[in-house]
Amino acid sequence: MLAEYLEHAPVMYAEWTGVAPGTNVCRFALPDGKYPVAIPAALRPMHFEALFCTGGTLAITRRNDLELSAGSRDILLLSDTSHIRTANIVSPLSGMLVVIDARSAHGCLEALAEIFGGKNLDPTQVKRRLGACRGCAVLRSSAWSGAVFETLETLPQSEQGRYCVLKSAELLYLLCAQSV
Repeated sequence: MLAEYLEHAPVMYAEWTGVAPGTNVCRFALPDGKYPVAIPAALRPMHFEALFCTGGTLAITRRNDLELSAGSRDILLLSDTSHIRTANIVSPLSGMLVVIDARSAHGCLEALAEIFGGKNLDPTQVKRRLGACRGCAVLRSSAWSGAVFETLETLPQSEQGRYCVLKSAELLYLLCAQSV
């Protein structure tokens, strides 16, 4: 959803980096301007996005009218947009967007599963777990996310994308282990 928007939208800054097969990260900042801006609520099948938001706000309204927003120092996870009615950038958004194509990243996910003690990081299991949240969840104000953003701010910009990919993998591990 956000990846498609960033590929075609006017951005103040966007730097895409391929980190591993099927895994890309984008450091971006949207310009000041007229907000809110509606973005298409569409995500390719077997794609996952993790937004590490460093500024601005993204507001999502689900089909059941439940509203969800991600702002500064929040992490938004997306695996399915079928339950999203609208998505609007409410104020100039900035952050790191991790985009995983589960089909292309399958080998990497298997390698990570071995690192995490053989826990299953199967994309279908991740999608099922996020499906319980209707494909969209925000992690905010936890000790874990606070530590992520504090560390992110201390890293050189050249390493921040890799760090967010590592933390995305950890978050998927925690999700599959039912710890979040």
